[in-house]
Amino acid sequence: MLFQDLLASLASLLRTLVRNGEFTERALSRRLGLSQSHLHHVLKGVKSLSPELADRILSRLGLSVLDLIPGDPPRKGPASDYILREEMKEETVESPVTETRM
Repeated sequence: MLFQDLLASLASLLRTLVRNGEFTERALSRRLGLSQSHLHHVLKGVKSLSPELADRILSRLGLSVLDLIPGDPPRKGPASDYILREEMKEETVESPVTETRM
């Protein structure tokens, strides 16, 4: 995995948080300390994240760079609960219901 892949993964996470209603663009930009227009351009792919900005975003979301690596469980923080729920949805397989008698 390349550093550019990690930045793309972070941008994708931000898009997912907005798309799924976890945050509005305005609320997320305030949480991250960015202008709404800058965040909008990042979400649309017009601007890319600098390493310094990526670090600040990870810190404000309570995540680490390790949380961006696919298949690695998230550590902690507000976005990590969302990431964990999404991963659990993908892994959930319906199990047969068994009836127990007392």
